Amino acid sequence: MSGLRYSSAALNVLNEFYDKEYVVYVEGEDDIVFWESVFHNLGFKSVQVEQKFGSGQIDDYQDSVVNENAKIIICRDADYLRFDGQECKHPRVIYTAGHSIENSIIDIGSLSKMVLHLGRCSRNELNEIQEELQDWLENFFDEIEELIELEIAANRFRKGVKILGENCARFMKTPQSAEVCEEKLKLFIREVKNKFNQDEIRQAKELIRDSNMDSMDIVRGHFLLSATIRVINSQIKKRRKKVSVKAEDIFSSCMQNFESHFSSHRHKEHYDSAVTEATKSLA
Repeated sequence: MSGLRYSSAALNVLNEFYDKEYVVYVEGEDDIVFWESVFHNLGFKSVQVEQKFGSGQIDDYQDSVVNENAKIIICRDADYLRFDGQECKHPRVIYTAGHSIENSIIDIGSLSKMVLHLGRCSRNELNEIQEELQDWLENFFDEIEELIELEIAANRFRKGVKILGENCARFMKTPQSAEVCEEKLKLFIREVKNKFNQDEIRQAKELIRDSNMDSMDIVRGHFLLSATIRVINSQIKKRRKKVSVKAEDIFSSCMQNFESHFSSHRHKEHYDSAVTEATKSLA
């Protein structure tokens, strides 16, 4: 059924077809797991979450919600829409708190436990692991601060230049390193910065400041994930042995932690407010 394009009339009775109170459309497979967890943790158990294969199809169904009052809920990555003023304000269109779902699920708690377990470490090492990961995270975002500013400017002013991309590899010291290479970073910034004028960069900085979001929420989700894979592998290798942690491992571990600690999660208020408003609009 995923290849079908439903009319608004059909969308309005999908909840009856699935025998669920709410029908939610998302972009990809990982989004199904994430948004089911959000709804269930907020007490909305009767929900059918369906994948609609990317932002293009989601845009079409979002139009059905906004223009035809289709009785479904759209849950999608915020990307950089907040910085463009392009966020849809309809109550049944819900965005991630950060750039994408990765920005919500990746945190020091889940990463430190992953190092602890995969590295076969003693629980006595947990505080040390957490401190080292926190130091790495702070240093990483300090070093890429200007990249994030250029990323926002490039997107805002449609520069057509890729700044962060989906992978951090080109900015790191070696193919496996979790450390940013200062020389590579400076060279890249010199090459791209002449595509921007000072006013564009100033506006990007103001947008970031006014968003009240920290860098971990602003940064492109897949870029963050690629850096996370590196630091986890580095931490485990340092303590016990060489392993090869992949994106799927990170996602699985972080999702488990996200579910277990949702009630105290830094984004809980965002999701609670958004989901409550969306469900009320269907009452």
